[in-house]
Amino acid sequence: MELRKKTPVSYASLFEGPLSDLEETGSGQESESTRKNKGKSRTIPAESEEESDEYQPVDELPEDPSPPPSDADAEEEKEVEVENEEPTTKDDRFEDDSTPRKAFVGGGANSKAFRKMLRRTPSPPPDAPKRVQLERLAPFVNKVTSSTHQAKFSTRFRAVSLYFPLTTRRLASEPEAYGFGGWGTEVPTRCSGETGPLKRLMTAETKMNSGPRWETLEDRGWFRESTETDARPRVWEEVRIQRKCLKILSQEEAAPYLPSSSVLSENGASLPPPPLSCYFGRFGEQQKRTMNMLDSFPMSEYIPSSNAHILNAGGPVHGLSWCPVHPFDFPDNTPLTHWLAVSTFASALDQPTIGQRCEIGAEKGCIQIWSVEKEGAKCEIVLCLEDGPAWQIEWCPLPANDVKGSLRKMGLLAGCFRSGHVCIYAVPYPETIRQLQGKAKGKGKVVAVEGEPVHVQLQPIVRLSVDDAGCVCFDWANSGLIASGSVAVFDIASIFQNLDNPDPVLRLPTHYLPMHQTCVCSVAWVRAPPQGIDGRLQLQGNPTLLASTAYDGQKVLVDIRDGVTSVLERMRDWGTAVKFSTFSGGPIFVEQDYRIKHISLATVNLGRGTMLMDATGPIWDLTTSDFHHGIAVASADGAVHYGTSGRQHSKTAPRIVQPLYQIDYSRNSGELRMLEQLQPREPRQTEETYAMNKKKRESRKTKVPSEGVTDGVEIPPTSDGAEDRITQATGAWSPEVSIYRVSWCNGAGMARAQMLASGGASGLVRIDWVRGTWEKGIMPWRKVEILRGEVDGVDDDVEKQAAEDAEDDD
Repeated sequence: MELRKKTPVSYASLFEGPLSDLEETGSGQESESTRKNKGKSRTIPAESEEESDEYQPVDELPEDPSPPPSDADAEEEKEVEVENEEPTTKDDRFEDDSTPRKAFVGGGANSKAFRKMLRRTPSPPPDAPKRVQLERLAPFVNKVTSSTHQAKFSTRFRAVSLYFPLTTRRLASEPEAYGFGGWGTEVPTRCSGETGPLKRLMTAETKMNSGPRWETLEDRGWFRESTETDARPRVWEEVRIQRKCLKILSQEEAAPYLPSSSVLSENGASLPPPPLSCYFGRFGEQQKRTMNMLDSFPMSEYIPSSNAHILNAGGPVHGLSWCPVHPFDFPDNTPLTHWLAVSTFASALDQPTIGQRCEIGAEKGCIQIWSVEKEGAKCEIVLCLEDGPAWQIEWCPLPANDVKGSLRKMGLLAGCFRSGHVCIYAVPYPETIRQLQGKAKGKGKVVAVEGEPVHVQLQPIVRLSVDDAGCVCFDWANSGLIASGSVAVFDIASIFQNLDNPDPVLRLPTHYLPMHQTCVCSVAWVRAPPQGIDGRLQLQGNPTLLASTAYDGQKVLVDIRDGVTSVLERMRDWGTAVKFSTFSGGPIFVEQDYRIKHISLATVNLGRGTMLMDATGPIWDLTTSDFHHGIAVASADGAVHYGTSGRQHSKTAPRIVQPLYQIDYSRNSGELRMLEQLQPREPRQTEETYAMNKKKRESRKTKVPSEGVTDGVEIPPTSDGAEDRITQATGAWSPEVSIYRVSWCNGAGMARAQMLASGGASGLVRIDWVRGTWEKGIMPWRKVEILRGEVDGVDDDVEKQAAEDAEDDD
């Protein structure tokens, strides 16, 4: 993109009348306004024919008695060249030529466009307003879906979205915690891709701490199934649950599928997991609580101001995912129930080999379906699976529940399992299973105990795999496309449309891409619409870019249309996770030294990487949201850290890392404790920069007189503790405290976008309502209507300038 600058004019001409009164009078006499403005503006004199085009920056220009040049004269004006560093001859055009002028030297700097960009702006008159914009260094783009013009409001880091929906909605008021009262009132607002709202939202992001705010929430997710009236429509209603694929088990029959103790019995058989002891509450006031498997309680029992919920899954948690819901299922004032899927390993002793596959039925696994309501959280269903424990689980990103039918499903749940397959299950509603139990009770069949979860043996509707390749990760592009960690791409839409066809060719991948030399740890679709040959966005097409990271340390981006891979970076460590952020416009990778790095895919800063945040231990997982800039990180230090991808670099508003909570472990007693309400901190990179600043340390050195030494001796300054303030990061953490998985709620509307679930090796799952605060408690621009540009006259100056730029472009 070529930078340009308007012709410089004087400030006085903006308020005193025409630029040059000589043009109006048509004579060489000075008019009254010219004499009045004389001396208030300084212009660059015209050059002689003997001088060249080389640009000469001037430190200070004396007053010029001549009137300001007109627009036509300014376009024909050329720069003054000075061959030597200091001029040896006096220039009669200046009253005082004693000011030295240095020539600009550099390749490509002699171009006319570059010289015009660096031209000095005249000084303003004393009574001129402070904020008068005379120049724009980037052209305005009228397309609201384009991200090029966002570079004007950025500094080093530019959170540039790749796509802005034409229809934008926001919340009318702040929702209650978890949005149990209903879907929430959403009202239309201006597109955040427009210049005015975009500038204010980016500024507001720097004033926000510890979490997202409801005033800035909006849905920027893109799916090819979206319509003008429904951004997230219901899909795959024709995919039904088959009664033959579902079987209700008793507690004795379901025991092999459930988590077990890490200690075996005398005959080598597995035992139920022992109760978990953990301390909860404020620091210094913590109380011990013992939890059995599938127990839960609200944290408000220990901290009244807390909205968190604590669950005990019974085993190491390796999968978390929120079930999407549709707004038509919950009219106004209808209580809302959230469904959380949790997958666990058998125990802490269950440490499988990466890439090793097991036979179907050789290892057992389970997925727990928890309901989160206003009364609390409860495990409703335990899915008993024959494919073994799950490495990762994810619901279909769009609602796929059934409205009618006797055997209704709540959604489509996919997972990659120990067998090496990617399986998709149609998960039934709990009340549907209860109805089947009522019918089975009269026939003398197995019936679950009242108040206990229902154990259901479920068969997948689709099982996908690649020969001689195991899968430990996958990602949904939309409701009809999946990429697995092989890396293979499967057309789920074609498979669902031909479920009755047993042809195995339909289950083969459409793309098989050799992107890495080792096992792929994580894949993520770049969910942005592709562009056609004419440059238009193909909103009805599938995404084409896929990002991945693996044990070889490479961060790779591939376009599935041609299969050509691009290695973005390579590090001397293995990458654990990658996620796409629709707000920052690029994939976010786990970097070495326990840091999070964003790589932009926008045009204005293509391929540029920026460190966003860090942790104090190895990072296992991270999650991004379709509704806000927030990033949550799960790490081996037992903490969940919150950061943002929208805050720019600023001295007055530094980046802040907020620990939401941290789990500690005592090797002596074998007990855990959960610490919360922790203080925020700056990233280690900022701390190290301050501590290692040589100029600061040199300035603190003092000289004291010494006997026999006239100049004195240098005494190093006393340490002010700057080196000790660096947050230490290490991998030597107890494995019992590791947090393996973290997940934002992305499919239940803006009123529930602040819900965050996390879980790890201890088996504890925590559900948080992450609510941010404004700096000093003051919201920028006071009202959300002004922040969003809904008030008339807010963006008049911006729109006027945009119209002028559009005319110049034409």
